[in-house]
Amino acid sequence: MLDALETFLRLPAEHGEVAGAGAVSPQVKIVSDSTYVVNCFRDSWYRGWLARGWKNSQKQPVANQDLWKPLIALYLEYPSQVTFEWVKGHSGNRMNDVVDALAVAAAASQSSRRLLDPTGWFVTAAATAVDPTTEDLRGDPGSVPEQKALF
Repeated sequence: MLDALETFLRLPAEHGEVAGAGAVSPQVKIVSDSTYVVNCFRDSWYRGWLARGWKNSQKQPVANQDLWKPLIALYLEYPSQVTFEWVKGHSGNRMNDVVDALAVAAAASQSSRRLLDPTGWFVTAAATAVDPTTEDLRGDPGSVPEQKALF
């Protein structure tokens, strides 16, 4: 995902477009059900982590630095082009539900364990995967502004 985001943000520069009058920079909104991710950028937690040598406010190492470092570095390169928005998970937000299902499927494919769904049935990764290209998941195409796909 980070590679796709970086590619998208760098498109104008790679095509010789120069910042200035009339130049349009791509805007990216990252929507997440993780308050940890959203608050990191909205409340600038990353600044403290960097100042403290990747220690949190309790002076403990920041977890998942391997994931945070490239995301923060990319954000710092394009701070005015990337925004973060929190959405409640498991609340019927179609795209959040798709991403959640894909994450569950990916996690299941990394593990030999089977998953127990809320009804008590064991399911496989294939059963939990959702195809985000199906019309029923996208809803009414006229209800959302046109967006460029990153993937």
